[in-house]
Amino acid sequence: MAILYPPIEIIRKRKPEATPGERTLLAFLLNAYDDEYEIFFQPFLNGDLPDIIVMHKGGGVMIFEVKDWDLSNYHVNEKGNWIVSCNNSVYKNSPLNQVLKYKKNLYDLHIDSLLSLHLKDYKYWYVVKCAVYFHCHTTEYAQKFCEGEKPSDKYKTFLSKNFTIIGHDSLGKESMDRIFEKQWISKKNSYFTEELYNSFARILRPSYHTIEEGLGYKLSKEQDLLAKSEEGARKRIKGVAGSGKTLVLAERAVNAHKRTHNCVLILTYNITLRNYIHDKISTVRQEFAWEFFHISNYHDFINNNMNNVGLEFEFLKDEEGNSTYMSSEEFGKLAEKHVYSNIHLFENHKDELPKYEVILIDETQDYQENWIRIIMKYFASENAEIVAFADEKQNIYSRELDNEKMPRIPVQTGAWDRKLNKSYRLSQKIALLVTDFQKRFFADKYVVEQQIETNTMMSLFDEPYIEYHYYPLEESVKEDNAIATYIYQQIKEHRFHSNDVTILSSRIRMLRKLDYMLRTESKEKTNIMFETREEFMKLCPNAQTGFENNADILKIRKNRKANFWMNRGTIKLSTIHSFKGWESPVLFLVIEDNLKATKKLANTRPYEFSDELVYTGITRCQNYLFIINTGNQQYHEYFANCNLIDKKIGANRNGK
Repeated sequence: MAILYPPIEIIRKRKPEATPGERTLLAFLLNAYDDEYEIFFQPFLNGDLPDIIVMHKGGGVMIFEVKDWDLSNYHVNEKGNWIVSCNNSVYKNSPLNQVLKYKKNLYDLHIDSLLSLHLKDYKYWYVVKCAVYFHCHTTEYAQKFCEGEKPSDKYKTFLSKNFTIIGHDSLGKESMDRIFEKQWISKKNSYFTEELYNSFARILRPSYHTIEEGLGYKLSKEQDLLAKSEEGARKRIKGVAGSGKTLVLAERAVNAHKRTHNCVLILTYNITLRNYIHDKISTVRQEFAWEFFHISNYHDFINNNMNNVGLEFEFLKDEEGNSTYMSSEEFGKLAEKHVYSNIHLFENHKDELPKYEVILIDETQDYQENWIRIIMKYFASENAEIVAFADEKQNIYSRELDNEKMPRIPVQTGAWDRKLNKSYRLSQKIALLVTDFQKRFFADKYVVEQQIETNTMMSLFDEPYIEYHYYPLEESVKEDNAIATYIYQQIKEHRFHSNDVTILSSRIRMLRKLDYMLRTESKEKTNIMFETREEFMKLCPNAQTGFENNADILKIRKNRKANFWMNRGTIKLSTIHSFKGWESPVLFLVIEDNLKATKKLANTRPYEFSDELVYTGITRCQNYLFIINTGNQQYHEYFANCNLIDKKIGANRNGK
């Protein structure tokens, strides 16, 4: 018998229940194949819930989308659009598009290294195959139906290259053997290496966490109180940077699972923070199965649930179902209106969506009000426990605040429940700089902390240090080489371990250059969340400003964010946005001049520096902070006159 994940007992308890078609295909595959084959039923992949995945070591992977539909209710036009016959309207998504989306997400997001392998050699695209099983029809009928009316040769080729379409009469050992052999699932495939197989196994197999794996952090009295899980609780928890909000979230998530014996949904805004939360949950000294923790960022969670129920981005198509072109700015505005903030988005699919007894939402200062309303309306079970966490001063997206200068979070009304005031991340010197920065820049925006309590034991053993280095704007041509040299000199001089060092800026252009110089000149290995200089030059050969991007570059960035982990023994480079939530013992914060004054770059749209962004960058640092300013006069005036900085280089330069 094939190996099944998760056990059949867990599958039987899931809501919504498996359809007759899913149960039939699953039973056939389990009984027809031996333990060389692994069967994964609806694995949670950052919101993706493919029906069935079959994996054969050394062969390949096949994703099955299962439909119990009566196809007589639909027809497919010559462009491949699925039409509802009764009213002749375009069906929102076809099962072919659904399963292809699952495949694309495996490459673009879920499997580390698979995207880069595919970009280097297109044959890696065929490691994963797509199949659609129509339970109510024969294979011949289903295949002819999917071809549609008057199919073009191009569309026929597209179908044959990308899909295996079967009906109930293909659920025989000989028939499926032929399919698996033709699609290189059962045959030896040199592209599906053992390393790649292990990458799939890590993502698809639910692992078990033992007590011994947990570090067992001792929570403060306040943290312990907030980590208790309660049925029906509605809470909003805020805290200063490094106060242990994510640690409380992790402990509460495990306690919630122990209370409900069910799945816990944990949502973030930042893609990379998913892995940070995973790390924090792994420190909890309790036993649990990882499959019960669904950790996702909001946008991917919505996108993937849309695909799960067959919804598409309708505003991207005209009345005839043809794709329309629009700028990324226009797309963002329309997507926010029609999808991410659309409170009626899933109105016709309520019963198809998973319901959670516990929902924990991190970084809610980055959320729009309607995002939380959508989560509560469609994904919360009756009397669900819903808890929001926030640090309002990290409001880097300028969300609207309420009368109390706090984010508008509709989990509950009235005052926020608790505030965590003690920072376990910041050294005393960094904490003093943070409070001073708040008083200078946040006095009219937020309720500022007059003092941040820190961990006195940390201060006893560490010698915190802050250095400020200013480069005038006219030296910008030489600044990249100078900054890279300066950073490497500091690493050597202070004998920092590469694993402790992080370099942050708001713009990838600067980070990309620094990464290249550190790798080529200093021979340092790096861990980045964006494309390398070599990849950028290959994918954007005609770039003029360095801010250009395209679909492949955006895929690389998202893939590297999704697969970013801290402790790889290398220097880390990231935008401040992507590093929000993380922390680093040694931090180099590069503050660049705002581009609005630069005519050549007036029409580019990289992030401008803001008070919240600089604050967020500073608060990522635990102990050693190096602030590098390349011509930003606003912040130069502050840091050059700040008495908390140990050493200042170029502080007397004007910069204008």
